[in-house]
Amino acid sequence: MLELVGARHRETNEVGETAEAFDPGKVDVDILVRFAMSVFWRAHAVRHELCRNASLGTKYGEEVRRFLLGEGEFPKNARLLTYLFEDATVLGASMDLAMCLPVGARSGKHHFHRFILCGLYFHLLLGNDLPPRGLCLHHAEQKLLVLAPASQSGIVVDLLGMMEREIQRG
Repeated sequence: MLELVGARHRETNEVGETAEAFDPGKVDVDILVRFAMSVFWRAHAVRHELCRNASLGTKYGEEVRRFLLGEGEFPKNARLLTYLFEDATVLGASMDLAMCLPVGARSGKHHFHRFILCGLYFHLLLGNDLPPRGLCLHHAEQKLLVLAPASQSGIVVDLLGMMEREIQRG
């Protein structure tokens, strides 16, 4: 993936946090956004125990469905943050090959949903009280993929913990 993206640089968001980011380069951002939103919507629609708490809710589920069908805009009260893991392996697990089904939860005044696929971490925020649009892959003026250490990602730590428990169970 790194060979597809453009120049690497530091970005500062509206609240002063800094992160390393890439210009998407050869990556088609519109396709990446639609792909990620389709995964979130499918997890919402299937309502399977493996996708715990993946419901987007009635309002956002419908807005995302209409967006995917080309019948509506990207939801106004949504932010899609997309991270590229910089460390390929964490505790022996290859993040380039990792997949984690979408899960969701509530954080403060908004809901978030997230999943991992092949070294990309997709994080969807939904609600009325969201951070500025600066790093949203759809809304931002300058489209960026944020470089993030997988070893410090909450979802990776959770995923590795689940894997370790399964291994111990045999």
